[in-house]
Amino acid sequence: MDRRRCSMPALPTKSWCARPLTSATHARTISAVHYKGEKAMRRDNALIVSLDIGTYKTAVIVAEATPAEVEVIGIGTALSQGLRKSQVVNVEATVQAIRKAVDEAQMGASCEIHNVCAGLTGEHITGLLSQGVVVVKDREVSSADVARVIEVARAIALPSGYEILH
Repeated sequence: MDRRRCSMPALPTKSWCARPLTSATHARTISAVHYKGEKAMRRDNALIVSLDIGTYKTAVIVAEATPAEVEVIGIGTALSQGLRKSQVVNVEATVQAIRKAVDEAQMGASCEIHNVCAGLTGEHITGLLSQGVVVVKDREVSSADVARVIEVARAIALPSGYEILH
């Protein structure tokens, strides 16, 4: 069986998440280069892997993105254990559920999963919408302009004991 690395393209950040500093949970988006697959039609397409950890179920979905569509090529699920009210109370049980769902998705998609996009919810995570404004030179927005406006938008007052995740 030919194995490919599944990864996801870099996605623009549109909002910020904050959490209490004492929380052990985290979210992150990782981008990486994927290897070319066995089929020519798939070799230039981005593979997107998403992980959802819920109180009842942990799910992983692998999708192939083309300019025209997104096709699901693998799914994995496992009953969640180690969570209570969206909070991790048993790390090892949670890790086992994630591994089971990832293994199942890898089998269905014929790939190896190394990077995922994970979204976390719960009372311990708060979404904050922030805006930033910067002056743009020559009426053309550069990557430096985007970096500056993100920096300005991140300069917000957070509730005591919270930190910005992304």
